[in-house]
Amino acid sequence: MKKILIVIGDAGGGHISCARAMKEAFIKDCKGYDIEIVDLFKLSKFTKYYDYFYYLVSTYPFFEFFYNIGYMLIDKSAFLAKILEIPTARSLYRPTMKLLKEKNPDLVLTNSCLTTLVLRKCKKKRDFNYVITVSDLIPVSRWWADSSADIIFCPTKDASKKIKGYNSECNTQDSYYPLREVEKYSKEKKSEVKERIFKKYKLKRDIPTVLITGCGIATRNIVKSMEEFIKGSKYQFLILTGKDERLKKYLERSI
Repeated sequence: MKKILIVIGDAGGGHISCARAMKEAFIKDCKGYDIEIVDLFKLSKFTKYYDYFYYLVSTYPFFEFFYNIGYMLIDKSAFLAKILEIPTARSLYRPTMKLLKEKNPDLVLTNSCLTTLVLRKCKKKRDFNYVITVSDLIPVSRWWADSSADIIFCPTKDASKKIKGYNSECNTQDSYYPLREVEKYSKEKKSEVKERIFKKYKLKRDIPTVLITGCGIATRNIVKSMEEFIKGSKYQFLILTGKDERLKKYLERSI
């Protein structure tokens, strides 16, 4: 049985949902494959609590400012990008190499620019088929531009152009966004799904409903900026908190 390894760096930005969607697509269309999702951030003490760092960035302007400055410098300077990639790549290199040796996958996929750094380093010592799916639209990080990847799937032509600008040797394929055709439900099916959701979450049919999601921990900022409106609104809200347990507990307690 052939082995597909989907590696992510789960920091609450929607990477796990993306990986699960890829796994489901492979299960549907590729029979006889063993497909596994691995969060590389859990393999190192340095990156194990990266989601907490992302929480700080999403919550406090001070951390957000320096986070944005860091990525801006990475995209502006190849030299600084090399310097800043050292902590993450170094801490994850050995456990990732060990993982690749144990699993011996026929194909490795990644949807995180941080895990791309590590796989690029591993590729220098071990040969494996390797595909990147870029999850950025605007901006597009320099760290995606790995010419050792067999294919880099870019969501738009502009994203592909930026990656080629960072490294002209990258093999990019663009315009896959949206990745698939969205199934069109009949009015009866829409009504059935809506009824099931409203019943599950005890929503009222006669009150307008608002869905809030920020692809992970970023939902916190959306809720924070809308908190007074939410509390005094005539609308009812369905808020996707993802892995942000703090936000979930806060909403259960306060709103």
